[in-house]
Amino acid sequence: MIDRSTKRQIKMVAKVLLATSFFVAFFFVSYNYGKAAQKEFGHFFGGLGMFLFGMTFMSAAMQRIAGDRLRAIIASLTSTPWRGLLTGAGVTAVIQSSSATTVMVVGFVNAGMMTLLQAIGVILGANIGTTMTAQLMAFKLEDLAWPLLFLGTLMMMLGKSKSNRSWGECLVGFALLFMGMAFMGDSLKAYREHELFKRTFVVLSSNRLFGVLAGLVVTLIVQSSSATVGLTMGLMAAGAFGDDPRAAQLAAVPIIFGDNIGTTITAILASIGTSTNAKRAAVAHSLFNIFGTILFLPLLEPFVTLVSWTSADPVRQVANSHTLFNVINALLILPFVDWLRRAVEWVVPEPPGADSTPVPTLDKRLLATPFVALEQATTQAETLLRAVERKLGRICEFLELSPIDLDDCYTLRASIKTGVSRMHQIADDLQQFLVRLSASNIGERQLRHATALLHQVRDLDIMAGQIHNFVEQIEEHYESGQTIPPEQIQEIRVGIGHCLEVVNRFHQRLRLGKAEAEWIRTRIRDYVLLESEIHRQHFARMQKQTSASLAQVLHLTLLSGIRSMLRNLDYLAIHSERP
Repeated sequence: MIDRSTKRQIKMVAKVLLATSFFVAFFFVSYNYGKAAQKEFGHFFGGLGMFLFGMTFMSAAMQRIAGDRLRAIIASLTSTPWRGLLTGAGVTAVIQSSSATTVMVVGFVNAGMMTLLQAIGVILGANIGTTMTAQLMAFKLEDLAWPLLFLGTLMMMLGKSKSNRSWGECLVGFALLFMGMAFMGDSLKAYREHELFKRTFVVLSSNRLFGVLAGLVVTLIVQSSSATVGLTMGLMAAGAFGDDPRAAQLAAVPIIFGDNIGTTITAILASIGTSTNAKRAAVAHSLFNIFGTILFLPLLEPFVTLVSWTSADPVRQVANSHTLFNVINALLILPFVDWLRRAVEWVVPEPPGADSTPVPTLDKRLLATPFVALEQATTQAETLLRAVERKLGRICEFLELSPIDLDDCYTLRASIKTGVSRMHQIADDLQQFLVRLSASNIGERQLRHATALLHQVRDLDIMAGQIHNFVEQIEEHYESGQTIPPEQIQEIRVGIGHCLEVVNRFHQRLRLGKAEAEWIRTRIRDYVLLESEIHRQHFARMQKQTSASLAQVLHLTLLSGIRSMLRNLDYLAIHSERP
């Protein structure tokens, strides 16, 4: 397994090689073909950069605008593969990024919030939804780009709320996308008659596999299927594929097939270091597109004929080929989605001795998708709540033992200590994760959610420490040769039972309605008053005696510990109440 530092070095080397290749090509064109060719070369890649930036900017803004709603939609509308397909298509059409949707899905599966079967349905839909970008580009709205750029900039500068500024960013991204397309198209026209340029596309036209490979490589480099489709549409508009419309489509469509395979690399990268099922979801995305390419490539001629019936505009035909490929492919796969699940389970088997139960893990790469990151953080925080519940239950079981001996204390402390250490580590990682998320450009609702989670994680971390200290005090008492009288054990058992009852009332989640939070807080106040009364009565008994025993002092300490736990649970209820 490649460690993180090695991955960073590989990425850095790849970036340096890419930048070096660009500058070498730039100076080669300038030296061999003059200033005019250099200018068009710069315009083309500048337009490509503008296109990529605009699409990323627009997608990020749309995710901030619709983030919480999209999370709810994906969580609730994926019960069957058909519903998952429609959900994935709708969500991707909104945020204009299949990569973002598939990364989301990998994150949900990794967090145990979505099954592999549900994930496959959403991924099939994401491949359809991403074709909306190409359809929009085919409308040739370049004339609207400058007014949209002005309006979006105005909203970004004058908008008082984050929502208004995000809408402004969305308009700016949309404008840059079309402006980039226009720059690329104009630059390509200058190269249309160049001999090397023509020979390249003759090769692509004569060999379909080369076209698939070209689409795959370009998409791997730019990390965007929409960018590759946009580039192909620009080439078609510039006449790069020749004057024969059918031959041009026969050359362009395989590039679209390769583009669909190349886009799956994002999900593959997102799945590195995640659970087995998350890796399977990413592999399912790749298998789906590879299957489609293998199926359609031998049927290229009839497929191009079908595409030609949809529009007389060659550029629109490229966009339609992208849409038809993904729609037909999804409809063919969907009835056999369970077979696809079995195939990916065979390709990515469960590691020997692994637990089949999904284990939530925190993936820092998903900070780029705030609402997925928040959902993962919430799931991780809820694992802390369940751990607190288990530890309190373990103490209750211990207090039921009769008689209690030192070996029982050692066993209890060993199990509690190991679990609490793990809880502290989870809490530390989670707090750092939430701080980084809060510092990023997220919406107001998401910021409130992240802040509430920070408080909840802190409360649960304190609770873990209180449980550990409570058990340590009992063990130290028995190590000194003292025993706790049965009536005092009963009082302690009742107090810990109160804490466990309150934790159970959270139902293993950290989002409470107002009425439920108020009920929990009222019950906690009653229990605190009861524990305070027991504490007062025990202290009064001690004062009547000439000397207090160690057992009596310990009992006071344990009673105080129970009250502290209850008060901390009161804070947890406050921070868990939904606004």
